[in-house]
Amino acid sequence: MADQKILEKDQTFASFDLDPRLSRAIAQLEFTHPTLVQAKAIPLALAGKDILARARTGSGKTAAFALPIIQKLLEAKEVCIFTIAQITF
Repeated sequence: MADQKILEKDQTFASFDLDPRLSRAIAQLEFTHPTLVQAKAIPLALAGKDILARARTGSGKTAAFALPIIQKLLEAKEVCIFTIAQITF
């Protein structure tokens, strides 16, 4: 669990409106509040913005970059499956 000083207590991961599968995985890891770097970077990444972030080891940078990537992959997979289904039927 992240150091309490770096958590963004006013925000939760639920506020990012992530795919339910991703939200479940985050909840299973018992993460509720994003760290400061996550709270700042995730919304920008989900909006397609470029990010350059610098923070201490253990501050959550990897999740700040990875969660939006996984979210976009899940969205793309759903669109791809829907498109294939339309072509098939």
